[in-house]
Amino acid sequence: MKIYPGIIATACGAALLMATATMAQPVPAPAVGEMVYGPSGADIGKIATAVGGDLVVDTGTHKVAIPPASFARNAKGLMLSATKDQVDAFGQQAEDAAKAALAAALVPTAIVKGANGNPVGTIKSVEAGLVELTTPNGAVKLPVTAFIVEKGMLKIGMTQEEFETAVTAAVKPG
Repeated sequence: MKIYPGIIATACGAALLMATATMAQPVPAPAVGEMVYGPSGADIGKIATAVGGDLVVDTGTHKVAIPPASFARNAKGLMLSATKDQVDAFGQQAEDAAKAALAAALVPTAIVKGANGNPVGTIKSVEAGLVELTTPNGAVKLPVTAFIVEKGMLKIGMTQEEFETAVTAAVKPG
């Protein structure tokens, strides 16, 4: 399971992205790959996927989750009341916030959980872009990029079972 911390729009961004009354029409379900346009009709990006009920718009620079109520349709197609630059700014703010939260969470003795919420280990040290975990199967080093903070928990993108299988396979002589 791959998790993209940079796809969450900020609360202020979501408010700005709300469709204006003049644009608002019932929005048929947008399709993956459908183009999204800004208020002047300029391209913003395409619908990449849906995550947690939001539509993820890929601008080419950022992937930003936007609530479906923020979209409207006009003759050109799927519209937002924000420009590409504004959507990218929301994506950058979310990415920066995710990086700061991760840096604050990567400390010795912090418990790391798998994607399913079960603990996989405890941080022993963080040095030169690597995080050393103490696990039931011994010490393991993972790149900082393997970690995210989700709902206040420090996590990796695999379940406890997947992690234990990978660790066992990596330390098995052979």
